[in-house]
Amino acid sequence: MDHKKFRQNMIEDHNIREKLVLQHLTRANGDLNQLFYKTRDNKEIIPTQMQLIGIFTVIELAANYWHQYTKKVSYSDKEVDGVGKNFRVFAKNFLFCSDNKEYKNNKFLKRLNEHKLYEFRSAAVHFYGIGVPGISVMCEGLTNEEYEEFYNERKEKNPKEICIRPQHLRKIVNSGIEIMLNQLLKNIQKAQTDPDFEKEHITGIYYIFDMWSQKGVVVEPKRK
Repeated sequence: MDHKKFRQNMIEDHNIREKLVLQHLTRANGDLNQLFYKTRDNKEIIPTQMQLIGIFTVIELAANYWHQYTKKVSYSDKEVDGVGKNFRVFAKNFLFCSDNKEYKNNKFLKRLNEHKLYEFRSAAVHFYGIGVPGISVMCEGLTNEEYEEFYNERKEKNPKEICIRPQHLRKIVNSGIEIMLNQLLKNIQKAQTDPDFEKEHITGIYYIFDMWSQKGVVVEPKRK
C-alpha cells in the first residue's frame, strides 16, 4: 500500500472515531437534562441522590476523555492516573474556571472547588450520600426564594458552608462540557493546517477509543 492510500485510510478511520467521540460526549451532556424531568404538576421524578450520581458519572466520562486525549497513554498502562486525579483536573479546568459562566455567576457555589466536589462525589456514588461535612444539598422542589432562605440559614450557622442545588451543579457541568467540546472543535480546525498538531490530535482521539476497548465499552448508536 502506498503512503497516500495509507494516509487516506488512516484519516477515514480517524474521522469515524472523532465523530463518535463528539456524538457520545454531546449525548451524555444532553441526557443530564433528563434527570430533572418534571411531571405536569411540576414535580421531579428522579430522587436527588440519583440526580447527583448521574451528574458525577458524566463528569467522570468527560474527565476520562480529556485525560486520554491529552496524556495519550494506553488505558491499561500503569502510568494512567487515578480516577480522582482525572476528575479534579477536569473540574479545575472546565467547571471552576472563569470561562464557565454558570459557575462564575452562581453566588451559592463560590467556595466549591475540585477537591471538595470530588469528596462529595465519593460520598454520593459509593454511599448514596446526600452531603459531607461542610457541604449541604438542597433537594429539588423548592422555589428560588425558599432556596435563598435555606442558603442564608446554613450560612448563619457556618459561614464556610457550601449549599449545592443539583440543578445548579448540572448547569455548571453542561457548561463545562460545552467548553471542552469547543476546545476539541478548535483543535480539529487547527489539525487541518498544522501537520504536527494533526498527529497529536489523531493520537488523542485514538486513545479515547483505546480506553473503550480496554474496558469493553459498547457505544450505543445515537437514537433517532
